Amino acid sequence: MRRSALSRNHYFVFGILVGLALSFYLPEDVWDLVQKEECPQEAAENSLIEKFGEEFEPHLNLISKPLAAKKPATNVIRPRYYSSELGIREKLFIGVMTSQDNINTLATAINRTTAHLVNKIKFFINADNVKTNYKLKNIVGFTDTRESLRPFHVIKYIADNYLDDYDYFLIMPDTVYVDARKLKALLYHISITFDLYMGARLEQNIVDGGDSAAAAAAASRRISNSNGVDDLGSQSDRNYCDLNAGILLSSSVIRKMRNNLDWCVRNGVSNVHSVNIGRCVKYSSNLSGCQTSFQGVHEDIYGLQPHIKLFKDLNILARDEAFRKAAAVYPVTSMDDFYRLHAYYSRHHLELVQQRSFDLERKSYQIANGSISNNILEIRWPLGVPLGSAPETRHDIITWHLINSTHIFLPNAENIVEPLSHTDKLDFDKVL
Repeated sequence: MRRSALSRNHYFVFGILVGLALSFYLPEDVWDLVQKEECPQEAAENSLIEKFGEEFEPHLNLISKPLAAKKPATNVIRPRYYSSELGIREKLFIGVMTSQDNINTLATAINRTTAHLVNKIKFFINADNVKTNYKLKNIVGFTDTRESLRPFHVIKYIADNYLDDYDYFLIMPDTVYVDARKLKALLYHISITFDLYMGARLEQNIVDGGDSAAAAAAASRRISNSNGVDDLGSQSDRNYCDLNAGILLSSSVIRKMRNNLDWCVRNGVSNVHSVNIGRCVKYSSNLSGCQTSFQGVHEDIYGLQPHIKLFKDLNILARDEAFRKAAAVYPVTSMDDFYRLHAYYSRHHLELVQQRSFDLERKSYQIANGSISNNILEIRWPLGVPLGSAPETRHDIITWHLINSTHIFLPNAENIVEPLSHTDKLDFDKVL
């Protein structure tokens, strides 16, 4: 008891000594320093009171507030058609380079055999005089009659009016018959994201036409200028697509050609349209030459020999596999030949449709009579009738009983045969 009281006295004495020591070493104005530490909000209020007095009331400055946006918000204008907003375009545009003399003959034949099978067709002429009594209405005339610039006028017109509406553009003269059904079917197998410059090479056409003197002379006239000088001076010029057979261009190539059209016009010094177009394509899109096939798709173009007369040689040509597979035939120099070719290829397509129909019917009969296993086909006959629900266990299987007019066989596990009950026999007789 005495020891605990002594220890408490020790703590008391020790506390007094510590307090005296601190009172000697602490500065006298330490309390003033502590009182001077104020929170920022109180300090701001005190400064305002000292500056404006205790009666100060804040006022809001609402002049020119809220501030107007620097760029006013504009309403989003959506296209009229959903195809424009989604970038959906038609497949094929055909531009035919013709003349005023051929409007009522060759151009009319092309219009009658092709216009209803493609998305758009236009005929381009040099409008050196005013003449409006044409039967065709989809004619575009250029007042600039310089022949060397004619293809570039066509490309500029297409780029300004139809570039965003079509995927592919076929530029050709009025001496080419196009099997539009076959050409459109081929284009659906080509990706539009790549540049396309497709046709028949100039060099290939020259070689193919070298079998006869007349063909060689025609090729020479086609590739020579008025001075008799061959415009296909370099080997690279012979690698371009021949306009006489038609040139197929994608919309991306047309867009690049439009951006470099000034260069193309300045350097289009050749009288051969195929060379001028090829040089422009090569400079604009860096395509080295004509593409006869792309992504496994080949455009077959058949060149008619000068001695071929369609009115008597069409049966001979029909036995040629290259002629049957052709998507374009050139040169065609008469209206009747256009109609003959159109009748032949229309009949050929009809035969293909009938053959596919017969094959489909034959397969249907094979399915119907069970000649093809359903495990392979994974379908049932008749077509369109769904399969019944499969039982989950053997206890869910509906049992079938063999009966005749008087007895039922295997009615249960104990008996093999039993006579029909009176009620079942009446029902059975009623059905019979």
